[in-house]
Parts: sequence; C-alpha cells; structure tokens
Amino acid sequence: MPLVSLLDGKEGPEAQEAAAGALLCLADHEGARLAITEADGIGWLVMLLGCENPRARQHAEGALVRLSISVSNRVLIIKKLVDMLQDAGTSAQEQAAAALAKLARESADNRKSIVDANGIVPLLELLDSTSMKAKENAAAAITQLVRKGVESSSQQEKLSKDNQSVIAKAGGIEKLVGVLIGLQVIALIASDCIRLQVREWRGRLPGDPSRRRLHLIESDCI
Repeated sequence: MPLVSLLDGKEGPEAQEAAAGALLCLADHEGARLAITEADGIGWLVMLLGCENPRARQHAEGALVRLSISVSNRVLIIKKLVDMLQDAGTSAQEQAAAALAKLARESADNRKSIVDANGIVPLLELLDSTSMKAKENAAAAITQLVRKGVESSSQQEKLSKDNQSVIAKAGGIEKLVGVLIGLQVIALIASDCIRLQVREWRGRLPGDPSRRRLHLIESDCI
C-alpha cells in the first residue's frame, strides 16, 4: 500500500501527516484494514506515535484503535505499544501509554491483551517518569486495567482482581495514589490561578452582563 510508505517521513512531514490521516479513514473498512496490516502499516503507525507532529500522532493513534478491531491486529498492536513503553524516548512513551489507555477503555478483550503482553509492569514503571504526561497516561491505563467494565462477567471480574493483585504486589497502589494526588493538586492549583485571573478581568470590565459571565466562569472553577 503506497500510503504506508509515506509514513517514514522521507517525503516530508506534510505527506506523513496526510498519509496517516488517510489510513485513519481507510481503517474504518475491513478490506482496507487487511491491506494496511499486510503492508506492515501497524509497525509504522506505532512508530509514528513518537514523532513530533501532534496531528500525525493523533491520526496514527486513531488508525491503530480502528485496526485493533481485528483480534490478530489487536495482539500485535498492543505488543508493539508495550515494547514502546520500555524502549523509546519520553514522547513515544507518553503516546504509547495514552494509546494503551484508550484501547483498555474500548473493551475487556483489549484489557486482557495488554495483560497478556506483560503491560502492567512497564506501565507501573512509567509512574516514576519525570514526565507528568507520561505519569498521567500510565495512571489512566492502569485504572482501566483494574475496572470490571459495563459488560462485566465472572471471567472479567477475575481478570480485574488478578490485575489488582499484580499491581499491589509490585507496589503500584502507592505509586498510583501518589500520581493521582499529584494530578489533583495540579488541577487545584490551575483552578486557583484561573479563578484569580478571572477576578482580575472582572474588575477591569465595565457593565453588569460581562461581569456576570465572568462570575459564572469563576464559580465553575471552585
């Protein structure tokens, strides 16, 4: 498939982004998913998660989620994403964790595939990252792995409990709580900053309607 060959970026970032966007659209169709897989598109799309172009990363992540509809694709995608958590740079780790969180949210089958690919330990290790985004994405993925899901069954409940046990034995509960508290503190600080800024703007604006609108924004930050 010619589009896959453009993902290496040799034809420029614009062509790379456009190719990823086209593959995202094509991945909605079963025949195209097969063609993308046979052209080694999965490997290139996973690699693209570590690129500097945010739109290309977004397209690649969306295409991978759609390609994961196929069981064989799902296993391959998740394995490559788990490998990326351990072998790539910070940006790629952030994106890989985000993609795993999204896949884990999609279905119980995806959650099982992540566990089978030994994804829990590298996700826990990412909670010690110097990147707050990596920590946030890893925490989101881990949270999804321990939930039962709406379509909960006895088998899924067992998987959830097994995952909780693995996380606990690895000391992950303390790490996860620490990250979640840290994120909550950051959110509160951001909220306070926004509220203070809104108060400053409200004092400068003439007219009651404008002040009332800013007061509503300030109330939402509390």
